[in-house]
Amino acid sequence: MPYALGAWASVWLFLVCLPLRAAPGHAFSLRPEHARYLLGEPVYLRMEGERGRPPALEEGTTFLVIRAPDGGEHVYRPPLRFRSRPGAAASKADAGMRYARLIAEGAGWVFPRPGRYVLRLRAPAEAGAGGMGPGGAAGFSREAKALSDTVSLEIAAPSAPEDKRAFALLSKAPGEYALAVYLEGGDQLRAGMEIMRELAAFPNGYARVAAFVLCSDWGQDFRARSGGEARPLDLGKALAFARWDKSQGDYLPLRTAFRMRAAIALRSARDPADANLAPAQARLQAFEDSLTADQRSILASF
Repeated sequence: MPYALGAWASVWLFLVCLPLRAAPGHAFSLRPEHARYLLGEPVYLRMEGERGRPPALEEGTTFLVIRAPDGGEHVYRPPLRFRSRPGAAASKADAGMRYARLIAEGAGWVFPRPGRYVLRLRAPAEAGAGGMGPGGAAGFSREAKALSDTVSLEIAAPSAPEDKRAFALLSKAPGEYALAVYLEGGDQLRAGMEIMRELAAFPNGYARVAAFVLCSDWGQDFRARSGGEARPLDLGKALAFARWDKSQGDYLPLRTAFRMRAAIALRSARDPADANLAPAQARLQAFEDSLTADQRSILASF
Protein backbone atom coordinates (compact mmCIF):
# COMPACT_ATOMS: atom_id res chain seq x y z
CA MET A 1 0.00 0.00 0.00
CA PRO A 2 2.72 2.62 0.80
CA TYR A 3 4.29 1.86 -2.58
CA ALA A 4 0.94 2.32 -4.33
CA LEU A 5 0.36 5.63 -2.60
CA GLY A 6 3.85 6.79 -3.54
CA ALA A 7 3.26 5.79 -7.15
CA TRP A 8 -0.03 7.70 -7.28
CA ALA A 9 1.69 10.75 -5.74
CA SER A 10 4.36 10.60 -8.43
CA VAL A 11 1.72 10.35 -11.14
CA TRP A 12 -0.17 13.32 -9.67
CA LEU A 13 2.99 15.46 -9.54
CA PHE A 14 3.81 14.50 -13.14
CA LEU A 15 0.32 15.42 -14.35
CA VAL A 16 0.29 18.73 -12.47
CA CYS A 17 3.59 19.80 -14.02
CA LEU A 18 3.01 18.49 -17.55
CA PRO A 19 3.77 21.00 -20.31
CA LEU A 20 0.42 22.49 -21.26
CA ARG A 21 -0.65 23.30 -24.78
CA ALA A 22 -2.95 26.27 -25.12
CA ALA A 23 -6.38 24.89 -24.25
CA PRO A 24 -9.52 26.02 -26.09
CA GLY A 25 -10.28 29.56 -25.00
CA HIS A 26 -6.71 30.19 -23.83
CA ALA A 27 -4.17 31.97 -25.99
CA PHE A 28 -1.02 30.63 -24.33
CA SER A 29 0.48 27.71 -22.43
CA LEU A 30 3.10 27.83 -19.67
CA ARG A 31 5.93 25.38 -19.12
CA PRO A 32 8.57 25.58 -16.35
CA GLU A 33 11.74 23.64 -17.15
CA HIS A 34 11.47 21.63 -13.93
CA ALA A 35 8.76 20.64 -11.45
CA ARG A 36 10.97 21.45 -8.44
CA TYR A 37 13.42 24.28 -7.73
CA LEU A 38 15.67 25.27 -4.86
CA LEU A 39 14.76 28.35 -2.87
CA GLY A 40 16.55 31.25 -4.57
CA GLU A 41 16.97 29.40 -7.86
CA PRO A 42 15.61 31.17 -10.97
CA VAL A 43 12.61 29.72 -12.82
CA TYR A 44 12.84 29.94 -16.60
CA LEU A 45 9.22 29.82 -17.72
CA ARG A 46 8.46 28.98 -21.33
CA MET A 47 5.37 30.84 -22.56
CA GLU A 48 3.97 29.57 -25.85
CA GLY A 49 1.13 30.52 -28.19
CA GLU A 50 -0.19 28.76 -31.27
CA ARG A 51 -1.12 31.99 -33.06
CA GLY A 52 1.64 34.34 -31.98
CA ARG A 53 4.41 35.06 -29.55
CA PRO A 54 3.38 35.97 -25.99
CA PRO A 55 4.14 39.57 -25.00
CA ALA A 56 7.08 40.05 -22.65
CA LEU A 57 5.93 40.42 -19.05
CA GLU A 58 8.01 43.60 -18.93
CA GLU A 59 5.62 45.22 -21.43
CA GLY A 60 2.75 45.16 -18.93
CA THR A 61 0.16 44.13 -21.52
CA THR A 62 -0.32 40.76 -19.81
CA PHE A 63 0.13 39.80 -16.17
CA LEU A 64 1.50 36.70 -14.52
CA VAL A 65 -0.61 35.95 -11.45
CA ILE A 66 1.13 33.87 -8.78
CA ARG A 67 -0.73 31.95 -6.09
CA ALA A 68 1.53 31.45 -3.06
CA PRO A 69 1.56 28.38 -0.78
CA ASP A 70 -0.72 30.17 1.71
CA GLY A 71 -3.34 30.73 -1.00
CA GLY A 72 -2.70 34.45 -1.44
CA GLU A 73 -2.30 35.80 -4.96
CA HIS A 74 -0.39 38.70 -6.44
CA VAL A 75 0.66 40.05 -9.82
CA TYR A 76 4.34 39.54 -10.63
CA ARG A 77 6.25 42.82 -11.01
CA PRO A 78 9.34 42.52 -13.27
CA PRO A 79 12.39 44.58 -12.20
CA LEU A 80 12.36 46.34 -15.58
CA ARG A 81 9.45 47.82 -17.52
CA PHE A 82 9.45 48.66 -21.22
CA ARG A 83 7.12 49.03 -24.16
CA SER A 84 7.45 47.73 -27.68
CA ARG A 85 8.13 50.37 -30.31
CA PRO A 86 4.84 51.59 -31.84
CA GLY A 87 4.23 49.89 -35.15
CA ALA A 88 7.10 47.43 -34.71
CA ALA A 89 6.47 44.43 -36.92
CA ALA A 90 7.12 40.92 -35.60
CA SER A 91 9.75 38.90 -37.45
CA LYS A 92 9.51 35.18 -38.20
CA ALA A 93 11.72 34.54 -35.18
CA ASP A 94 9.10 36.22 -32.98
CA ALA A 95 6.45 33.58 -33.61
CA GLY A 96 5.42 31.03 -31.03
CA MET A 97 7.25 31.34 -27.72
CA ARG A 98 9.40 33.32 -25.33
CA TYR A 99 10.94 32.78 -21.91
CA ALA A 100 10.22 34.70 -18.72
CA ARG A 101 13.06 34.94 -16.18
CA LEU A 102 11.46 34.66 -12.74
CA ILE A 103 13.90 35.46 -9.93
CA ALA A 104 13.85 39.15 -8.95
CA GLU A 105 10.82 41.11 -7.81
CA GLY A 106 11.11 44.37 -5.91
CA ALA A 107 13.93 43.99 -3.41
CA GLY A 108 13.41 40.24 -3.05
CA TRP A 109 12.58 37.02 -4.87
CA VAL A 110 9.54 36.03 -6.91
CA PHE A 111 9.26 32.82 -4.84
CA PRO A 112 10.33 33.92 -1.34
CA ARG A 113 9.59 30.78 0.68
CA PRO A 114 9.27 27.00 0.17
CA GLY A 115 6.00 25.50 -1.00
CA ARG A 116 3.84 25.01 -4.10
CA TYR A 117 3.15 27.99 -6.35
CA VAL A 118 0.53 28.19 -9.11
CA LEU A 119 1.04 30.44 -12.14
CA ARG A 120 -1.35 31.80 -14.76
CA LEU A 121 -1.24 34.51 -17.43
CA ARG A 122 -4.11 36.98 -17.33
CA ALA A 123 -5.13 40.08 -19.21
CA PRO A 124 -5.54 43.29 -17.20
CA ALA A 125 -9.10 43.71 -15.91
CA GLU A 126 -11.07 46.88 -16.42
CA ALA A 127 -11.05 49.32 -13.50
CA GLY A 128 -13.93 48.71 -11.12
CA ALA A 129 -14.80 45.32 -12.62
CA GLY A 130 -14.02 43.52 -9.38
CA GLY A 131 -11.11 41.62 -10.91
CA MET A 132 -7.40 42.15 -11.10
CA GLY A 133 -6.09 45.63 -11.74
CA PRO A 134 -2.46 46.61 -12.25
CA GLY A 135 -1.85 46.77 -8.50
CA GLY A 136 -4.41 44.30 -7.18
CA ALA A 137 -4.99 40.62 -6.72
CA ALA A 138 -7.47 38.32 -8.37
CA GLY A 139 -8.80 34.81 -8.22
CA PHE A 140 -8.68 32.37 -11.15
CA SER A 141 -12.45 32.27 -11.59
CA ARG A 142 -12.82 34.97 -14.27
CA GLU A 143 -12.13 32.79 -17.31
CA ALA A 144 -12.82 35.67 -19.71
CA LYS A 145 -9.59 37.29 -18.49
CA ALA A 146 -7.47 34.14 -18.28
CA LEU A 147 -4.88 33.87 -21.08
CA SER A 148 -3.44 30.47 -20.10
CA ASP A 149 -4.11 27.35 -18.12
CA THR A 150 -2.51 27.13 -14.70
CA VAL A 151 0.82 25.42 -14.03
CA SER A 152 2.39 24.67 -10.67
CA LEU A 153 5.91 24.21 -9.34
CA GLU A 154 7.48 23.33 -6.02
CA ILE A 155 10.06 25.52 -4.29
CA ALA A 156 12.18 23.55 -1.79
CA ALA A 157 14.61 24.67 0.89
CA PRO A 158 18.17 23.45 0.23
CA SER A 159 19.02 20.27 2.17
CA ALA A 160 22.33 19.00 0.76
CA PRO A 161 25.38 20.41 2.59
CA GLU A 162 26.83 22.03 -0.54
CA ASP A 163 23.46 23.63 -1.35
CA LYS A 164 23.13 24.97 2.19
CA ARG A 165 26.61 26.47 1.89
CA ALA A 166 25.66 28.06 -1.43
CA PHE A 167 22.39 29.38 -0.03
CA ALA A 168 24.26 31.03 2.84
CA LEU A 169 26.46 32.80 0.28
CA LEU A 170 23.61 34.15 -1.84
CA SER A 171 21.71 35.17 1.30
CA LYS A 172 24.43 37.73 2.06
CA ALA A 173 22.98 40.03 -0.60
CA PRO A 174 19.81 38.33 -1.91
CA GLY A 175 18.50 41.36 -3.79
CA GLU A 176 21.73 41.94 -5.72
CA TYR A 177 22.10 38.22 -6.36
CA ALA A 178 18.58 38.05 -7.83
CA LEU A 179 19.09 41.15 -9.97
CA ALA A 180 22.41 39.82 -11.33
CA VAL A 181 20.65 36.61 -12.35
CA TYR A 182 17.76 38.53 -13.93
CA LEU A 183 20.07 40.93 -15.81
CA GLU A 184 22.47 38.08 -16.66
CA GLY A 185 25.48 40.05 -15.43
CA GLY A 186 26.27 43.61 -14.49
CA ASP A 187 29.52 44.68 -12.86
CA GLN A 188 27.70 47.51 -11.08
CA LEU A 189 26.20 44.81 -8.85
CA ARG A 190 29.44 44.24 -6.97
CA ALA A 191 28.04 42.12 -4.15
CA GLY A 192 25.84 40.17 -6.54
CA MET A 193 28.67 39.37 -8.96
CA GLU A 194 31.01 38.41 -6.12
CA ILE A 195 28.37 35.90 -5.01
CA MET A 196 28.31 34.53 -8.58
CA ARG A 197 32.05 33.96 -8.50
CA GLU A 198 31.82 32.17 -5.16
CA LEU A 199 28.89 30.00 -6.28
CA ALA A 200 30.64 28.97 -9.49
CA ALA A 201 33.73 27.85 -7.59
CA PHE A 202 32.34 24.59 -6.13
CA PRO A 203 29.65 22.02 -7.02
CA ASN A 204 26.17 23.03 -5.84
CA GLY A 205 22.63 23.45 -7.12
CA TYR A 206 23.17 27.12 -7.95
CA ALA A 207 26.56 26.80 -9.70
CA ARG A 208 25.12 26.25 -13.19
CA VAL A 209 23.24 29.54 -13.13
CA ALA A 210 26.22 31.36 -11.61
CA ALA A 211 28.55 30.11 -14.36
CA PHE A 212 26.10 31.31 -17.01
CA VAL A 213 25.83 34.76 -15.46
CA LEU A 214 29.64 35.05 -15.41
CA CYS A 215 29.84 33.86 -19.04
CA SER A 216 27.21 36.39 -20.06
CA ASP A 217 28.92 39.17 -18.11
CA TRP A 218 32.36 38.55 -19.65
CA GLY A 219 30.78 38.23 -23.10
CA GLN A 220 29.72 41.91 -23.05
CA ASP A 221 31.38 45.28 -22.62
CA PHE A 222 30.56 47.07 -19.40
CA ARG A 223 30.61 50.72 -18.39
CA ALA A 224 28.98 51.98 -15.22
CA ARG A 225 26.17 54.47 -15.66
CA SER A 226 28.15 56.81 -13.44
CA GLY A 227 31.01 56.79 -15.97
CA GLY A 228 34.55 55.59 -15.49
CA GLU A 229 36.74 53.34 -17.58
CA ALA A 230 34.99 50.72 -19.67
CA ARG A 231 35.59 47.03 -18.99
CA PRO A 232 35.74 45.36 -22.42
CA LEU A 233 34.47 41.84 -23.05
CA ASP A 234 36.92 38.98 -22.52
CA LEU A 235 36.18 36.07 -24.87
CA GLY A 236 38.57 33.72 -23.08
CA LYS A 237 36.89 34.23 -19.70
CA ALA A 238 33.41 33.98 -21.26
CA LEU A 239 34.37 30.65 -22.85
CA ALA A 240 35.83 29.36 -19.58
CA PHE A 241 32.46 29.84 -17.85
CA ALA A 242 30.33 28.58 -20.77
CA ARG A 243 28.29 25.45 -19.99
CA TRP A 244 26.68 23.57 -22.88
CA ASP A 245 24.82 20.68 -21.21
CA LYS A 246 21.15 20.64 -22.30
CA SER A 247 20.05 17.79 -20.01
CA GLN A 248 18.93 20.17 -17.23
CA GLY A 249 16.93 22.55 -19.45
CA ASP A 250 17.26 24.49 -22.69
CA TYR A 251 17.31 28.11 -21.58
CA LEU A 252 20.79 28.42 -20.04
CA PRO A 253 22.82 26.58 -22.72
CA LEU A 254 20.90 28.26 -25.55
CA ARG A 255 21.27 31.66 -23.95
CA THR A 256 24.98 30.88 -23.52
CA ALA A 257 25.21 30.20 -27.27
CA PHE A 258 23.42 33.48 -27.97
CA ARG A 259 25.87 35.43 -25.80
CA MET A 260 28.91 33.62 -27.20
CA ARG A 261 27.79 34.22 -30.78
CA ALA A 262 27.52 37.96 -30.13
CA ALA A 263 30.86 38.04 -28.29
CA ILE A 264 32.61 36.17 -31.11
CA ALA A 265 31.23 38.58 -33.72
CA LEU A 266 32.33 41.63 -31.75
CA ARG A 267 35.76 40.22 -30.93
CA SER A 268 36.30 39.19 -34.57
CA ALA A 269 35.68 42.78 -35.66
CA ARG A 270 38.02 44.20 -33.02
CA ASP A 271 40.89 41.72 -33.06
CA PRO A 272 40.80 38.90 -35.64
CA ALA A 273 44.08 37.58 -34.22
CA ASP A 274 42.59 36.88 -30.78
CA ALA A 275 43.74 33.36 -29.86
CA ASN A 276 40.40 32.66 -28.18
CA LEU A 277 38.40 33.04 -31.40
CA ALA A 278 39.14 29.65 -32.95
CA PRO A 279 38.31 27.53 -29.87
CA ALA A 280 35.20 29.62 -29.14
CA GLN A 281 33.96 29.28 -32.73
CA ALA A 282 34.63 25.53 -32.75
CA ARG A 283 32.78 24.97 -29.47
CA LEU A 284 29.84 27.10 -30.54
CA GLN A 285 29.59 25.28 -33.89
CA ALA A 286 29.67 21.87 -32.20
CA PHE A 287 26.88 22.96 -29.87
CA GLU A 288 24.72 24.36 -32.66
CA ASP A 289 25.19 21.14 -34.66
CA SER A 290 23.67 19.22 -31.72
CA LEU A 291 20.43 21.24 -31.58
CA THR A 292 16.96 20.00 -32.46
CA ALA A 293 14.65 22.03 -34.67
CA ASP A 294 12.78 23.28 -31.59
CA GLN A 295 16.01 24.32 -29.88
CA ARG A 296 17.13 26.16 -33.01
CA SER A 297 13.84 28.01 -32.98
CA ILE A 298 14.38 29.04 -29.35
CA LEU A 299 17.91 30.24 -30.10
CA ALA A 300 16.64 32.28 -33.05
CA SER A 301 14.01 33.91 -30.81
CA PHE A 302 16.54 35.58 -28.49
